Amino acid sequence: LQARIELNLIQKGIERGCFVFSEVFPNSAQAKIFTNMEIEMGLRKFRPNEVLVKDYISDWIDDLRHDSVAGRTLQGYNSNNHNYIIPYWGEMNFAQLRKIKLGEFYDWARDQEIRGEAVSNNSLNAYIKQLIRIATHAAGAYEWADYKPFLGYKPLPNIDPYDAIHPFTRDEQDMIFRALPQYWRPYVDFAFASGVSVGELNAIRPNDVTHGPEPRVVIDQAWTQDENGKVMIGPPKNKYRNRTLKMNPRMRQAVEAQVKYRERRETQSEFFFCKEDGSPISDSSWFITNVWRPTLMRQKMEYRSFREARHSFATEHLSKGVDPLTIAAFMGHRDPQMVLKRYAKYKKKFDGVGVGMDDHLQRDYGV
Repeated sequence: LQARIELNLIQKGIERGCFVFSEVFPNSAQAKIFTNMEIEMGLRKFRPNEVLVKDYISDWIDDLRHDSVAGRTLQGYNSNNHNYIIPYWGEMNFAQLRKIKLGEFYDWARDQEIRGEAVSNNSLNAYIKQLIRIATHAAGAYEWADYKPFLGYKPLPNIDPYDAIHPFTRDEQDMIFRALPQYWRPYVDFAFASGVSVGELNAIRPNDVTHGPEPRVVIDQAWTQDENGKVMIGPPKNKYRNRTLKMNPRMRQAVEAQVKYRERRETQSEFFFCKEDGSPISDSSWFITNVWRPTLMRQKMEYRSFREARHSFATEHLSKGVDPLTIAAFMGHRDPQMVLKRYAKYKKKFDGVGVGMDDHLQRDYGV
C-alpha cells in the first residue's frame, strides 16, 4: 500500500512537471533513461548538470554559422575548441563550470605549448570568454534562468596586443620604397596611403577602381579563410569594412602606376594588384618571403610585419590632427574610439611630419 502511495505521488509530480527522477534516485541505473523520457515528453528541459560541454559545442557553432559569422572567425573558434576547450572541459557538464577550476585549467593550458610556446594570458582569457559564450548560449536554449558560469570570474592581467605595433615613419617608408623591386612599388605605396588591410588590398578588382575627377576605390571583399582554414574570397571582417574610399593623391598616384604596369604587361588578372605573372596574392606569406622581407634586409631594417602599413596610416594621420572619425571611416573601424585606443600612444613618432589625408609624395614608380 505504501509503495502504491509513493508511486501515485511520483505520478502526480511528473504530471505537474516538478518530478525529476535523477534527483530522487540519483544512483539508479535507469536515471538516464527516465531523464530522456522526461525531456522527450516535454515535461522539462535538460538541466546544467545533465549537458556535457562537448555535446553542446556543435549547436553553438551551428548557430554562429546560421548567423553568417565569417569563416575565419569560425576557424578560430574551432581551433580553440579543439586545442583547449574540449580536451579540458569537454567531459564536464555545465554545472561544473566554476571559478575554482580555472587555476587548474591555466596550469594545464600552459603545459600544452601547442604552437611551440607557452600560451599567453590574452589567449587564456579568450578561451574562457568563448566558453562563457557557449555556456550562456546553452542557458538560453535550455532556459536556465539563474545559471551563471564561472561566477566571480576575473580575467587574467592582459597585455595590450597593440603594444606590439611598430608603425613606419615617413623616412622609413621612403627607404622601403627605394629598395623595393619596381613592380611592387605601387602595391606597397597604396597600402601605406590607404590604410586598408592586407586581405582587402589583395582582393581589390579592376572594376573596384574608379578614375576621373573623383577617383574612388570600393572595398567589399577580402582574401580570408573558411572555418577549415582554406584560403578564400569572402566579405570583409564586418559591416563597417564595406566602404568606398575617396582616393587621396598618394593613393591615386599608386593606382595610376599600377594601371600602367597592367597595360604594359597586358595583365588579365581579375585582381588589380597581383603577382607579376598575373596570379592573385591570395597567400600573403608569398609576398612576405619573396618581396617584403628581402626589401627590409636590403635596407638593414629590423623586420616588421607588412600589416604595419595600415598601422602607420592611422598613426601618421592621427598625429597631424586628422579627425579620428575620418580615419575610422577610411579604415573601416566601428567608431573613432578604436582609432584613439589603438594609435594615440604612438603619435609622437610622427611629430614634425607635415602630413594630412591629402598629402602625397612625388614617386618614381619606374613606369
